[in-house]
Amino acid sequence: GVLNLYEVNYMIVGGTAVGFYEYTRISRPSLGRAEIKTDIDVWYQSSYKNRIQIVESLKVLSFTYSENDAREMSLFSNATRDDMLIIEQTNFQLNFIPYSRGLEFNTSIQNAKIVELAGVKIPFIGYDDLIKTMSL
Repeated sequence: GVLNLYEVNYMIVGGTAVGFYEYTRISRPSLGRAEIKTDIDVWYQSSYKNRIQIVESLKVLSFTYSENDAREMSLFSNATRDDMLIIEQTNFQLNFIPYSRGLEFNTSIQNAKIVELAGVKIPFIGYDDLIKTMSL
């Protein structure tokens, strides 16, 4: 709920969304081999305010941030353009992504499937939009 608490405009996409719709997909790093670490792709609405809210929400989590993560969060919040932010943790990686192939955030958020887990409302990319991103 921290992203919701900080009013971040986002939705879950990628492999986590594929799994939500009961399909499986193995994440593949750039070396092309399967990876055990889970990655969570978060498509955020592109705006300076939203980037600041993402960084502020990450600061309240009990994550351990590397020097690189801290540097990346600073660059991300001060960027003049939207960019990707990757936060590495021991068992997972958070990827904040400012775009999705062939889709507009404001349209796709209206198609999102809102799921409540442990009292937290989490928007997942809509099924049809997910299929569009995978077919491009």
